[in-house]
Amino acid sequence: MDSILIPSVCIALLVALLAGVVHPILTKRHVWLRATGYKLLILQLTERKEQLYASIKELEFDHSLGKISEEDYAALRGDLEAEAVAVLQKLDTVAVTTESEEDLDARIEADITAQRAVASAPSKGAAPAAAPGHVFCHGCGQARTPEYQFCPHCGQSFTASAS
Repeated sequence: MDSILIPSVCIALLVALLAGVVHPILTKRHVWLRATGYKLLILQLTERKEQLYASIKELEFDHSLGKISEEDYAALRGDLEAEAVAVLQKLDTVAVTTESEEDLDARIEADITAQRAVASAPSKGAAPAAAPGHVFCHGCGQARTPEYQFCPHCGQSFTASAS
């Protein structure tokens, strides 16, 4: 009985170990992808921000212990705070740019989908109805409804202007 029990327990432990090692690899594929573009820049700026915060805390701790003079503390803290503000401003600028590009991409995709739906709609021998020139208002980005000639939100004309 012992001759069967020990190898079966060893095999069960080996299977559990392999499952524990392989499971994260198979289920979290996005973890292996490297950030590029704006995502990489956001990661770098966030890391630098955290480093600056840690440096400020360490500087305050050293000052409270008396390791750093008042003049040095004021100068170093001012430099660290100025750099932190610059990093935060860059981070805000990149975040706004990323959000606006993602919003723009979503609007473009919705516009393409709507145009494809209009183009693929079968016509039953009748003259095609006047399709709207725009699916979204170019002034404010709101969706256009066919009965309006002007955007109800901002007043932008949907008709092509002759200029």
